[in-house]
Amino acid sequence: MRLRLRVTLAVVAIVAAAVGASHAQAPTRRVALVGGMLLTGYDVPPVHHATILIEGSRIVQAGPASEIAIPAGTTIIDTSGRTMLPGLIETHAHLVTLGHGNYAKWFPWINSHGGSQMLTKVMETAAKQLLMAGITTSIDLGAPLKESLSIRERINKGEVVGTRVFVSGPWIARIAGPVAADSMQAGFGGLNISSPAEAAQETERLAAAGVDQIKAHAGLTREDYQAIVVAAHKHGLKVYAHVYAETDVRNALETGVDILTHAGSAGTAPPYSPELIRDIVNAGRPVVVTAAHRSWVYPDTAAFPERL
Repeated sequence: MRLRLRVTLAVVAIVAAAVGASHAQAPTRRVALVGGMLLTGYDVPPVHHATILIEGSRIVQAGPASEIAIPAGTTIIDTSGRTMLPGLIETHAHLVTLGHGNYAKWFPWINSHGGSQMLTKVMETAAKQLLMAGITTSIDLGAPLKESLSIRERINKGEVVGTRVFVSGPWIARIAGPVAADSMQAGFGGLNISSPAEAAQETERLAAAGVDQIKAHAGLTREDYQAIVVAAHKHGLKVYAHVYAETDVRNALETGVDILTHAGSAGTAPPYSPELIRDIVNAGRPVVVTAAHRSWVYPDTAAFPERL
């Protein structure tokens, strides 16, 4: 079998970055990952004792080791006892949190330890951790604009080793009162609007800055979502909505939001009506759920390791 796959080895994901970095200097360099079990991503049995042959930055062959000839001069990496699979995609990432769920403590800590400089270090660390976990692409949905654009470009240039990242910059929200300035909103760079016109204006500003997608928060009006969608689609950008309650989900769905994130997640919203579920399915609208909400990863894993 010849499979033209963009494959990475989760346990040695850094190989992809190393091969890509060397491509400019030695485009014919060959690397072979040999001996591990290959999961192709197709609905077929795994390939045991497989070989993945890489030339430059492209995979040219993948399949049983007995069927793939390895050219002389190829660097061979033994993956025996390990699993090789296509790079994973994190469809709702936040490089600024680095796994921390207590925003009221986390973001003030960042601000008191260097502010933007520390935030940059946090994002660099998170990007590398994601790559080393086998996540080769991440959709970042909420972070200050300047730092978001910077980490994306520095990864693309090879200045930072990390997951390829698509950024939204700050989300767009309609939050009244003092909550609008709380640590969570400020830490994620949230933009607070008070009218559909402002929503469209902020969308235009983010599009002009060069973001890859737009993040619309819960609590927006139907007209807000509509204004964001129209402005974003004009620039070829998809809109992700942070929605839990049925009303928010319905408004986002019917105004053309492209991806519904959090919808129905981890018991944080009541069960949805059969009509809403039917309409989401019939629309073919992607839903990105949150399997565990505000999970404290280390204590939770220690208490219930089988969850992994």
